[in-house]
Amino acid sequence: MGDLTRGLIGKFFDALEYLPGHKWLIWRLAQRFIAGEDIKDVVDTARRLNRLGFRVIIDYVDEDNAGFEKIQQAEGMHQHIIRAAKEYDLLADVSSKASQFGFVSEHTCDKCSKWWEVYPEIILIAKRALDSDMKWWLDAELLSTRASLWHFIDFAVTQFKFTGVALQTYGCGQYDSLAFLQGTVFEILKRVKQRVKPDRTLGIRLCKGAYSEEFTLKDSDLVRQRYLAMADKLLEFSLAASVRARSPISPLYLEFATHDESLIDQLKGLIKSYHISRDDFRFAMLYGRKPDLASHLISEGYNVAIYLPFGKAWLPYIKRRIQEKPSYIVFPFLREGKYHQCGDWPNRCSKK
Repeated sequence: MGDLTRGLIGKFFDALEYLPGHKWLIWRLAQRFIAGEDIKDVVDTARRLNRLGFRVIIDYVDEDNAGFEKIQQAEGMHQHIIRAAKEYDLLADVSSKASQFGFVSEHTCDKCSKWWEVYPEIILIAKRALDSDMKWWLDAELLSTRASLWHFIDFAVTQFKFTGVALQTYGCGQYDSLAFLQGTVFEILKRVKQRVKPDRTLGIRLCKGAYSEEFTLKDSDLVRQRYLAMADKLLEFSLAASVRARSPISPLYLEFATHDESLIDQLKGLIKSYHISRDDFRFAMLYGRKPDLASHLISEGYNVAIYLPFGKAWLPYIKRRIQEKPSYIVFPFLREGKYHQCGDWPNRCSKK
């Protein structure tokens, strides 16, 4: 989608702020994609999805926190999520944004060489999540932060049993995603494979990308081609790692985050060709997007996680999602089905 369209959508949202009751109007749109504003809402939604066979990835939607008070609030909310997941026995992961804890794009890898000192809150949340048997993920943000974030990932995989991170495929030019995968990411993966400790796993959530940035592929077909190329490289590595691993725990866990049915079909073919165990990957979708497709994947025996955003600061999240995909504006008026358990579940779903 062009920068002009993104800009117009941004101006549309800015204009809405001057209308009385604008937040209520946008919430009518947002509630299809947001689990709610508080913990109770997200727990209720997570339990419902768990009963249908889905795992959830709980995401507290708040970012770009520079002040100490906001950082402490984000830390407290993450701890609340972890306690609630344990209390209600949820099948849930927790996902964080580095910017929620004061991380800014101006930081360099040199400045972040001691992450446990600079951003202790991130380390604390990762540790608390893993102590509660939850997978912990670090979301992708602007491409300009990528090198520093992966510098942290390089540190984290030596500390935690599971470290997950999102990897965007739309980067090009100086932020070329395929080159970054074959360089920085594979160097980290090789160290994981060499087993600093025998129970370390790096999770990679492969996504197209959702931010308006300069060095990104604009053509959707090119983004899809890049996604498949990167998936192929990761699956090839996963197969080689599984064959050579001396531990039953795989050093790589893959998550394919997409709602593109054509792309999912091609991914299924790639996965089958590499004989990858279904325990070593899953599909992931945003809450409210293509629930029928997600349900059908579950019925075929695939693992599926639903990315479940919640929180009072949902407006910037929805604005970014609509800039990524303007058709979100009309989704509340469309019938996309609902999350369901197929009649012959867990066999292939006959519902179309």
